Amino acid sequence: MSNYKLLIENLLELSHLSYVHANTLGTGAIAEVQMDFDRGDRHVTLTRWIMDSPVSNMFQKLGGFEPGEHVDRWQHVTWTPPAFVKLDVGAARANTGAIDGDRSQGFGYRNLNAITPETDKTAHYFWAQARDFRTDEEWISDMFVIRKVIELALQQENIDSGTSPERVDINHDGAAMQAVRILERMIDAEHAPGAAQAAE
Repeated sequence: MSNYKLLIENLLELSHLSYVHANTLGTGAIAEVQMDFDRGDRHVTLTRWIMDSPVSNMFQKLGGFEPGEHVDRWQHVTWTPPAFVKLDVGAARANTGAIDGDRSQGFGYRNLNAITPETDKTAHYFWAQARDFRTDEEWISDMFVIRKVIELALQQENIDSGTSPERVDINHDGAAMQAVRILERMIDAEHAPGAAQAAE
């Protein structure tokens, strides 16, 4: 599929929905809103509220919103090492109290992404989702993970081709960059002289 760090970065940088998933999950409003993120010694958490913005095509269908209706959309993501990412995302009708905890006018889903590196270019991706809407329709969960796997495989293929442009980090990459720094610090400590003896 892809390198495990690529998947972590992807899940911690959801503004890509505005571009990669513009006709399904994304809207231009996502990339326009800054996220708040918190970094601890062993976690990175990001929060983004996209308030009073047009509903995306997929959210309109899943949540029963009217085409063009405005929603308050949330993205809460937590990474813990080495490679666990929890998402809590959804949308509710605009100005109905979702930001204060009342999600009754919308829908949401939570998922756990547990990633195990296999090689420099592949990983095992374990994924589970819980949602509070249309729970009898398994295709909804399948759709989310299939899209993610295809997207990451194509991204890894592009990197491997050597034709992708040089990487440029932007403000939206802040949470992902912090997670990778924590992870690299932990890997360096694990490989430091004497680390194996200290662990015994």
